[in-house]
Order: sequence, then C-alpha cells, then structure tokens
Amino acid sequence: MKTRTATTALAVLLLAILTACAGPTTAAPAGRTTTLAADALSACADVFSRTVPGASDRIVVVADHTASGAPSAMPDALRDAIAAASLVDGTITVVAVDGEGAAPAIVAKDAALSTEGARDRPSVAELAGHMPACVEQVLLPQATPHAPGTDLHRALSLASELVTPGTAVYLLSDMVSTTGPFALNEQLLSLPADDAAARVAAAAPLDLRGAALSVDGIGNTSTALLTADRDWLRDLTAALCTRWDATGCDDIRTNPVNATSRGGLPDDPMPAFPAVEVTSSAGTCTFEVPASLAFAGDSAQLAADAHEVFAPAIDLLRHNEAATATIVGHTASSGAHTAAELVDLSQRRADAVADVFVTGGVSEDRLTVTGVGDTQPRVEDIDPATGQQIEPLAATERRVDVVVEGAPCPA
Repeated sequence: MKTRTATTALAVLLLAILTACAGPTTAAPAGRTTTLAADALSACADVFSRTVPGASDRIVVVADHTASGAPSAMPDALRDAIAAASLVDGTITVVAVDGEGAAPAIVAKDAALSTEGARDRPSVAELAGHMPACVEQVLLPQATPHAPGTDLHRALSLASELVTPGTAVYLLSDMVSTTGPFALNEQLLSLPADDAAARVAAAAPLDLRGAALSVDGIGNTSTALLTADRDWLRDLTAALCTRWDATGCDDIRTNPVNATSRGGLPDDPMPAFPAVEVTSSAGTCTFEVPASLAFAGDSAQLAADAHEVFAPAIDLLRHNEAATATIVGHTASSGAHTAAELVDLSQRRADAVADVFVTGGVSEDRLTVTGVGDTQPRVEDIDPATGQQIEPLAATERRVDVVVEGAPCPA
C-alpha cells in the first residue's frame, strides 16, 4: 500500500483530531490535550515518517521513563517549542533512556513536525497546534526501558552526537541515575552538589555544544524525596549543565511533587540519599540527622520540610511525657572559619531544631539545646598531609543529634 500523501495525512489528522475533540473525553492531567483516536494517531505517525535532516529548527528530547521517575504530562515549554517548530517545518529527535548494559534507543531522528509545502497555508498553523499531542501520544510512549536501572549518561552522550548549533535539548528525567559513569552512589550523594557535579563531569564528560538545555521532572520520583534531596538534584543538574557546555542553566527548577509510579517496568531502586540514623541503647534513642536534610545550604535556615525529618523524634517525646531530649548541633572542621564561628553556627542550628520540637507540641522545658562546633567529631575530616577538608567525611560531621532519654526507639 502506498503511503498517504502529505496533503491526505494532514486532512486526516485535522479531521480526526477535530472529531476527537468534539466527542466525549476523559479527564487528563493539567497541560495535556485530549486523547487522540486511533485514526488521528495513525495520521500523526504519517507526519513523523518524513525526515528533514537539514531543518533549521531542531528539538532533541531525552526521555527517561525508568521506574524511579513519576509519570507527568509534557511540560508547557516543550509543547510550545514543538508547535513553533512545526510552523517552520522543524524536526524532533527522541532518545529513550535505558538501564544497565542497554543502549539507548532513538525513537525518532529528525522527524518532521508538519507536512511539507508553503508555510503560509492556514492548515499549517492548525496542524502546529496539534503536534504536541502527537509527540506526547505517539513518540514518547515508545521511550520504554528494557533493562534495570537508569543510565542517564549513555542517553545524553548519544543525544550530544545529534546536537547541532541552535538545537534545543529537553531532558525529561528525575535525574536519578543509578548505573553507568553518572551513577549516584553513596559517596557522590554525601558531597555538596557542586563537588558532586565536578566528579560526575570528570567521569562522564559531555559536550552539548552550547545547546539550550531544559530539564523537567528533577526529583519527581515515584517514591517522594525530601525537599533537601530534590534541591540537591536541582543544584547538581544546574552545575552539570554548565560543565556540559549547555545554556539555560540558571533556569533549571524542580517540579511540584507527584509521587506516582509507572507499572510493568524493570527494577530501578533508588540510591541511598542521606538519611536519619537511629540508634538505641540503655533506655535512650539517638537520632543523627545530616545537616543537608534539615538546613538550606551552609546556614541555620530550616529546609521547607524539616518538620518531617524530626517527626519521629517529636512523636517519641509526645508519646512518652516523662522523656526528655538533648539537641546537639555539630559542624565539620574548617580552616575558613574560627572555632567561635563554628560553635555559633552549630548553636543556631540546634536552636532552630528546638523550635521545630516546640512547634510540634514538645514543651521547651523538656529540651536541652547546645552547639559544639567541631569539638565532638565522629571522624577526622581534615587530611593531615594537605590540611584540606575530606568532603565525604566532613558531610558526616555536619549534623544535629537528638538524644531522647527515658524512651526506647520506636519499633
């Protein structure tokens, strides 16, 4: 059977879409268009079957549909870019992220976003308005992983080979890479985002050739992350954007949390982000809270969801009215700050945590609050040979300990 002509494809697509829009519809996520009927999807595929290798307006989408990420609608910025590219006979390329040992798939390469011919035809603008739905419902569903884990670097490396000057790159990902040279292991996750980005960029170099990079879905995982972890992923992504020679890095943001999951996908376990360590001994329960979970950067300003971090300790005190707690702030060692400055920071952090407990219903007279700076280290975080801070060890020193006396740890 001969392929339908461009004119026929356009007519069928427009008729099918208009018919679909006029009929009964089901609720769709915010920002998503009406679900297209089968004949409309077929017409979309006909449009995509044409390639325009030399198009001046090119979009490259790297789609991460691995199990760790929460599904979400296509971002508005990508919708707008697709519609705009369609008007000028631009193209789209879609690269699918896969897992360990599996090559990323090219779902579409330089696929047309419109029919060929004069661009001043009224039908061109009408078709452009519907092409985002075509991409979302025909191309993106094909970006399905086949192996466990998430290898972001391999997909981005492939995408970088397809980038030309002026290409717009859209990365749809939670940025939780679990395999390959960009794997977020425990050591990387213990580092400040900028330091982690430096290590990732050294192990996983990329050159996006000045392309504009937009990232959607950062930290939007099927298992909800704390704000501190989502912010860390955002800062890591922004730093990598710069190191990978992309533009638009200052505009990288996180999305609202949408902790849902996709079914039927290969396993993609979450890496071990910093977490509260709970230990029990002789009628006491100690909660060791990494500062990165409770505070914004190198400050005493509480993270937005700090109350969630301390909720188990607060609940333990509320259910054991005779129990008391000692809140101790600690810092890493630092050659850039005096001992007094470190004690001051640790005290302000301990005071901020105490305020969370009082707000949570724990009487102030049950709390002892102190900051000790770097005077009670768990490990030595300064290299004696160089005098430089050993960052993974320093991360363990930046913490607040909550020692609850008179109550066992929760089961």
